[in-house]
Amino acid sequence: MSFFSKEAAATLVAKTSKSSADDYFKTSAIENKGQARIRIISKSAKHFWQVWGASPDGSKRSFRFREEPTPEQIELECGEFAPECRKDAEGNPIPKAYKVTAPIVTAVYSYDASKIQVWQVDSVKLRRELYSISQQEDYNKDITSVDLVIRKEMGANGFPEYTILPVPVKKGTEEAVDAAWIEAQENGFDLDRHIDGGSAFNGN
Repeated sequence: MSFFSKEAAATLVAKTSKSSADDYFKTSAIENKGQARIRIISKSAKHFWQVWGASPDGSKRSFRFREEPTPEQIELECGEFAPECRKDAEGNPIPKAYKVTAPIVTAVYSYDASKIQVWQVDSVKLRRELYSISQQEDYNKDITSVDLVIRKEMGANGFPEYTILPVPVKKGTEEAVDAAWIEAQENGFDLDRHIDGGSAFNGN
């Protein structure tokens, strides 16, 4: 007999209506000199604008916009959170010169996690690499027709450097990938909710 009954063990499982860390593909989680293999599922990535803000107690959170925001819109949305500002040559924050980024977000199938995940691509370098791959005639300008191997190596400056290598789709995986995507869609998967600050997975 197990020390914990099934009912007692079930009470230890976290139950959340919001997204879990496993719902996201993060390049930062790749080990140094390691790699991850994914397949992009979304035919078109979603684009939005993002600002980070810091609360009086030092906690940070992101604020997302569907259109490029004005400084006034940023201040209104951030409320008590102080929006991050760009800095001058001496490293001092420039008032009202808020740091606005333009990430993309897409659905991917992670071979490591064996599931659909959300990939928010913040890095300009990675976005440029993805754009270049998506425009290649070899893949009929369809980035979903290949797998992507993302490699990570820490640079001499202490910052990670990533490269993306398109490779043929892994043999024998079509059924699993299709089933995972169908399940996600049936459960209401929607990237627009991610942009609105919620979970892409919590549709139903």
